[in-house]
Amino acid sequence: MAVRRHNFYLRSSIQQRLSFLVVAALCLSSFLLWPKAYPDIFVWFKALTFVLVVVVLGRAFLRLVRWQVDLSLDEEGEYWLLNGSECELVRSYVMPLMCLVYLKVDGQERLVMVFKDMLNEADYRALCRVLLRHQKGSHEAP
Repeated sequence: MAVRRHNFYLRSSIQQRLSFLVVAALCLSSFLLWPKAYPDIFVWFKALTFVLVVVVLGRAFLRLVRWQVDLSLDEEGEYWLLNGSECELVRSYVMPLMCLVYLKVDGQERLVMVFKDMLNEADYRALCRVLLRHQKGSHEAP
């Protein structure tokens, strides 16, 4: 019997971008908690730090908008490809709105966050089934 292969093309999603914007808003709102600085050097330091954080968050958001991943796996969850490189599933967490997939690529562990709106409903269910089957199989192994 031939093993069914799943191919998922993941791109940045609205849920992913909104999650990033919430974290960025939390980071930027922390500047409101800084004490009022009276000497000019502290005001300039606070302003420079704020601008630096905005630039870093802006660049990260632009990278997020262009983010894409090709993920291929078989029905058993044994054979994984990430952007053409062979990888191994370390662990995964399946939740209603997203899946956290930890993969080992070239000896490095990498997190792939798969939000529900990155895939159509059937593909997201298929991915969740494969991840849950793999979790169940790894707990039963000696």
